[in-house]
Amino acid sequence: MADVGISIKEGVANGASPFKDPSMRNVGLLGMFTRGPKLVPTKVSNMEEFNEMFGGQNSNYFGPAVVKNLFDEAGEAPVTLYLSRVVSADSVVASKELSATTAVTLQCKAGYKGTPDPGAWANNKINVTFYPFGVYADEKYALAVSYNGSTETYIAGTIAEIVSQVNTASKCITVAMEGTEETGNARYKVTSVGSFTAKQGDTQLTGSAAPTGAKAGDTLYSASYEKIGVVASVSGNNILLQGMALVDVSGTVNKLTGTLVTGTLAGGTDGNVTEDYFGDQFNSFDGADVQIMAHTEYHTLDVEKKFNAYLNEQKSPIGVITFPVDFSESMAELYYNALRSNDKSFMAGGYEGWITVLDSDGNRVTIPNIGAVIGAAYLRTPYASGNYIHIPPGGLDSLFTTVVDVTPRSFTQATINRLVQNYLCNVLQYVEDTGWYVGTSRSYSTNSLYQSIHTRLQTSYYVRVLKNKLRFMEQKPNTPSIRQEALVELRTYFKGEYDAGALENSVAFDKAYQAICDKSNNPAGQDRKLVNITVMWIPTECIESVVLSLQRNDGILLIEEE
Repeated sequence: MADVGISIKEGVANGASPFKDPSMRNVGLLGMFTRGPKLVPTKVSNMEEFNEMFGGQNSNYFGPAVVKNLFDEAGEAPVTLYLSRVVSADSVVASKELSATTAVTLQCKAGYKGTPDPGAWANNKINVTFYPFGVYADEKYALAVSYNGSTETYIAGTIAEIVSQVNTASKCITVAMEGTEETGNARYKVTSVGSFTAKQGDTQLTGSAAPTGAKAGDTLYSASYEKIGVVASVSGNNILLQGMALVDVSGTVNKLTGTLVTGTLAGGTDGNVTEDYFGDQFNSFDGADVQIMAHTEYHTLDVEKKFNAYLNEQKSPIGVITFPVDFSESMAELYYNALRSNDKSFMAGGYEGWITVLDSDGNRVTIPNIGAVIGAAYLRTPYASGNYIHIPPGGLDSLFTTVVDVTPRSFTQATINRLVQNYLCNVLQYVEDTGWYVGTSRSYSTNSLYQSIHTRLQTSYYVRVLKNKLRFMEQKPNTPSIRQEALVELRTYFKGEYDAGALENSVAFDKAYQAICDKSNNPAGQDRKLVNITVMWIPTECIESVVLSLQRNDGILLIEEE
């Protein structure tokens, strides 16, 4: 029986964890960067991680500036960004072969924590130095990797351990070992300097003849490979030590002769990334936990067609695209005709306008608006409003903080109406003396039920949430009580969403949300292993147009004569 009162037992968790809601706004960005693993979605949460893993800013691509712009515009909102770097199929990883010992060769290649990192970024910039046994540290091998003014040093008793350390922790290289490393005393490379005597603690080795080849700094060992000490100077037949002898000496004394092996990585190439090849790489995000996707290069209709096809196949992330820099109304119509859907659409309507921002040197640079749109509208705006999934990605809360100009700068109201209402284009609005913000948030669906981007994000999120919440039903007896439990779980969840404003609040909750699990959708004769639950809900809608009637009311002024 349990003890009366409170008792606490210490133990080890079995791996179970509490329920966790799925991700809301993880961003997947396909792009070109200075460095990084090839077509492997890699998580970064801040610019420090981006600079470390993807090489910082590089004006050869839009990618680095877009990423910086995204983080800048996100402000205090948390960012979970997955970057998939595109390099050509024939790209090459910079490398260098080092002959570590007579029996072991090290194949050193540019990489990050065990993953190859192709491209020219590492050429003549990464130096690798191998220290033979005992040279850098007593009874140890060592490997030093230098890049951009910093050095990584790895020390271990075997070369295999060095390789393991490098492939686990190095931010610059990967290493493969070829051959079988030596063991025991065979690891030492020594040459005799003569015969000497000394007692442990002496500061001098006494010889009968002048030492051969001994000089200051040499490390001395006995014939049995015990370390004696380090040479301070040679005086006649004697050797003066730095400090005292570590062991008794009587007979042959050897000096450590292993020499450093060093090399510089070279031969890396990025290759040529064509528009067609770039557009075929969206599937690198298969299985990645992303809800918003975009790309940094090749903003053309052909690439967007491939992107749209991928999104429709995945049926989860929503795509965010920008029009080419030479945007026009006729271009918006072309995109609309090619990307629109009469049903659900997982592609946000294209965002017009390329933005001008300042680089780290204060120079004006023009880049795609993707980073600003995602950072300000999709991340910062909902974060500022409680981080609810139903917050539309736009409005004055998305006011850009880093944008100094937009091309094209502005449109007439009539043009804006046509772009938004006829072609489902999303526009960047300008407010005098304030700046630019994302003025609309439409998808490429011509069905009014599916036009709002926040509804698409909200629906996809609910699909993932409810899948998790109802897993408790799997492999349970199909009884009325468990079906009722499921209805209670659903009602509780959607009531919380209703109270947060995610469901239509102009009607009572029981009209905004309904769930059915009875004979009407589970008829007699149905497979008893199946339970059908129908959820009907009304999402909140965003305000896109405000019509204010400003009317003179002078007629209420009456003059009465006596």
